[in-house]
Amino acid sequence: MNIGEKICQLRKERGMTQEMLAEQLVISAQAISKWERGIANPDLELIPRIAKLFSISTDELLGLSSPKAAESELEKRITSLERLLEMLTAKDENASKEIMLREAPRVISYDFVKMSAAEKKLWKPDGLHILDGSRELFMKAVPVPRAFGTTVDPQFIMAGLSIPLDGISRILVKLATVGNRTPHQLQVFFITDRHPEWDEQKSLKTGYPNGKMVTLDLEIHNPLFCGTLTGLRIDPFAMGDGCTEIESVMLLTPQGEVVFEMDAELCKNHVVHLQNEDKLDKVKSPGPILKNAKLQTHLPGISFLSVPAKLMREVWDPMLVCENLKLDANRARFIHLRMKATLFDENRRIYTVGNDQCNAEMKLYFKQEGCEDFTEQRKFSVHYLASGAMQDIYIDTSTNGFWHSTVTALRLDPIENQGASFELARIELLEGTPKVKMSGFMNSLDEKIRRLEQDMDDLRCEVDDLSCVRDDCEDLCEELGSRVDELESRLEELEGKD
Repeated sequence: MNIGEKICQLRKERGMTQEMLAEQLVISAQAISKWERGIANPDLELIPRIAKLFSISTDELLGLSSPKAAESELEKRITSLERLLEMLTAKDENASKEIMLREAPRVISYDFVKMSAAEKKLWKPDGLHILDGSRELFMKAVPVPRAFGTTVDPQFIMAGLSIPLDGISRILVKLATVGNRTPHQLQVFFITDRHPEWDEQKSLKTGYPNGKMVTLDLEIHNPLFCGTLTGLRIDPFAMGDGCTEIESVMLLTPQGEVVFEMDAELCKNHVVHLQNEDKLDKVKSPGPILKNAKLQTHLPGISFLSVPAKLMREVWDPMLVCENLKLDANRARFIHLRMKATLFDENRRIYTVGNDQCNAEMKLYFKQEGCEDFTEQRKFSVHYLASGAMQDIYIDTSTNGFWHSTVTALRLDPIENQGASFELARIELLEGTPKVKMSGFMNSLDEKIRRLEQDMDDLRCEVDDLSCVRDDCEDLCEELGSRVDELESRLEELEGKD
């Protein structure tokens, strides 16, 4: 806006006509008209009078500054510079993203601090035990069984026994196995009231031939074979497949007296079938148990055919799953998680606060319409420090090409293969476009600063121009003063001649 446009704006704001303004300045209305049309500019000696008339500064009249505009522009500059400084001094890229996305619109937000108990139940824990549902979702990892392969491991189990072991020194097993590997190895496990877990320390082994009914006499020299016998387990072979017939199992004293004998016919009528991953405590029947085997009823005795079974092991694999979602993935540019993790010390059996070396990996899996399973293709992987401190983690969704259409489920794996406790405060999806990145934001700030610096240079040039005009005016005044002095001297000379 030039000076003529500024005068026109001020005149109209005050309800003055050109004639009224001309009268105040003791000039013609035609001069005012020329100023406002940009044909001419006011004389320099009129500038202070015009500014005083409109109660503004000469700088504001000349367009050098506007208090409100200058204040607003200054605030914008300060805010931009403060934000830039904050980003430049952030400890890592994730912290820079937190600054950048602080005011980003939310597609959806799961705030576990404000969420009701019913809403929290939409997130199902697997391998996690929820410790406290009254604040953040506070959880601890627990070992869970996972299948990692298959094997052939038939077992015949007699559970629910109660036999005093005093005086028992031998186990007699009569059986025959037809299998694809020879010779076979029989392994007999036992559990007692004092030692209730199946393990290799409480077992007896012996070899035997293929396809022939044999009686195997196992002498017991195991110090753990004491107290009360609560269960026997017959493993006819360690590996391979085949059909086994067990005719009898007996417990004997050194003198050959039978303390216990299995009734094969009774066992056949009450047998219970289990898979490898099934637990014995699920069995309510008092009868014998077959694991990883199928009963052959057309053969005499307890006859069973081995079947493949899943190999199971307990692992630390904590995860949190939310199904039945309907999220527009195309709107979500970033995923924000606010959480903390504290690692579990296996040696001391306590949860410990981590340090700078506790680099954990978090994975976030997702399902889409038409995709029924969580897959390695549909996941985000982020490394963070399990330091026991609450932290904000940001995931750039553009890093996975499958993130599009409608997301139907999310699965958070906060840590891999370790025991830990977790506090989850928030999961939210943030809006944005794929073109908006950190570099773009930084470039936009750089461009703003460049333009501001250019404006400052322009203002300095204008000030310099005005300074030159002022100097010219001062020179003109000096020249006029000299002319006046000359004229006064000439006048004095003329008066002297007279």
